[in-house]
Amino acid sequence: MRSPSKDGAFASIISYDQLLSNIGGFSDDNNNLTRRILFLLESDWLYNENLLAELRKEIINRYVRASITQHALCRFLLNDIIRYYRTLCVDFEFKTCETDKSWGDRNIKLAFSRKLMYFSGVLVLAETVQQTCEKKRSILNECFSKDPIRRLTDICGIQAEKALKYYDQFLQALSDESSRELLQRTTDDRDNHSEEFRNLKNMGHHFSWELFNVLNKTYPPSHPIHMCLCI
Repeated sequence: MRSPSKDGAFASIISYDQLLSNIGGFSDDNNNLTRRILFLLESDWLYNENLLAELRKEIINRYVRASITQHALCRFLLNDIIRYYRTLCVDFEFKTCETDKSWGDRNIKLAFSRKLMYFSGVLVLAETVQQTCEKKRSILNECFSKDPIRRLTDICGIQAEKALKYYDQFLQALSDESSRELLQRTTDDRDNHSEEFRNLKNMGHHFSWELFNVLNKTYPPSHPIHMCLCI
């Protein structure tokens, strides 16, 4: 198993208050954004489950203020999740072009695991429409306590089946040591891309199309999530 990145967002101890302050402010750099959104979308506990739940609730309360109207979608949090995903995409270019990080494995993860994490967050926010403030907070707390796949299946049901078949093939590839090593060696030189890498990229496109279909089948055109993702 590879060790965590020595210069990653969670390479050092982060205080409780650090995750609650400067949301959207001048001091809200990429590391702060990454820690906060990953805490909501991916965190799990090794010790003190109650503290994790308490901090998650505090962060959600910062995003969903008591003044929010019932018909509104929680745009503050939705915009921050979108901002984080777009930051991931931009940072990919920086890390692979200027810091000599591996290209192939990061490219495929953007197409699958990072995208599923982001999409599952979008679905959770879509569920908060036409709910009271307390109900919005309750939905967010409940859904963010689950992993991204569980969020997708609980909200979308059988509609998610095709997308998850592609995701399963991605997981199979990453679980194979030789496939992981091949991805880590793959560069952006398309002339030298292996058939396996091309197949994974192709599946990534199909995965995206299926997620788009899932969104449209789960929520009617009148649902505000569609407009919020565009404007």
